[in-house]
Amino acid sequence: MPQLLGRLIAYQIPEMPAFLDAARCLVVPPVILTQSRSLTPPGAESARLEGHSGWGWVSALCVLPDGRLASGSSDNTIRLWDVKTGAESALLEGHSDGVFALCVLPDGRLASGSLDTTIRLWDVKTGAESARLEGHSDAAPTALERRWVREFFEGPPPSIFSNWAR
Repeated sequence: MPQLLGRLIAYQIPEMPAFLDAARCLVVPPVILTQSRSLTPPGAESARLEGHSGWGWVSALCVLPDGRLASGSSDNTIRLWDVKTGAESALLEGHSDGVFALCVLPDGRLASGSLDTTIRLWDVKTGAESARLEGHSDAAPTALERRWVREFFEGPPPSIFSNWAR
């Protein structure tokens, strides 16, 4: 739906502004919505966020409740980005191996899973690590297992987390 709204913004017919306003109300956040016309054709690169170092590649993305974008990388870091300006707003360091899973928890903290076998919880307002979950004998949950992290904090923990105290 967001992509469709972005494409329809360019049409200049009298009914379009009212239609777009009504359609925006149906989109469930978090989502990045185009707010104004752009000369960038649909599907074209409109921004490039660069900052992960060396040979590091981006391996996880997550939209934060405040609209910023979190990116996890094989360079062992998490970077927070202001998507409107393209500026890096924070650098979260602490993992000793690549970050391959990111997930926002119901309380607003960011959870990151890494090949260093830890899950770390971050306060995205301060950039500080607020907790470290250890106990995996292999890489911490990947992107496919993010829902397990969320379930751990929202309800009864799945067996994979049974050795961690709340």
